[in-house]
Amino acid sequence: MMGYDVPEELDIRGRYDPEFSKILTKDALQFVADLQREFRNHIKYAMECRREAKMRYNNGGLPGFDPATKYIREGEWVCAPVPQAVADRRVEITGPVRERKMIINATQFWCQSFHGGL
Repeated sequence: MMGYDVPEELDIRGRYDPEFSKILTKDALQFVADLQREFRNHIKYAMECRREAKMRYNNGGLPGFDPATKYIREGEWVCAPVPQAVADRRVEITGPVRERKMIINATQFWCQSFHGGL
């Protein structure tokens, strides 16, 4: 039976499909293995934090802000002014407003134009 061309230290479990091996090349598998080695402790820490948070929430706790970012929330800062191009956006509804589809289309048009979709 054929298998994946894998770096020495890797062990792949699960079904083999020749189509998969087009993507899971030796270089690609080595890249994933390197990522896992590099970040495994960060991943373990993040997963442990998730488990602890889940326990808190299951016991009635509520999510909150990270105390380490308090200086950002309480700091003196402002956002840039709204660009003139988006300061006053209007949509003209050219049909009877009692038709639901007309309102939906007008709203969708406004959203697309606001986000640069048109």
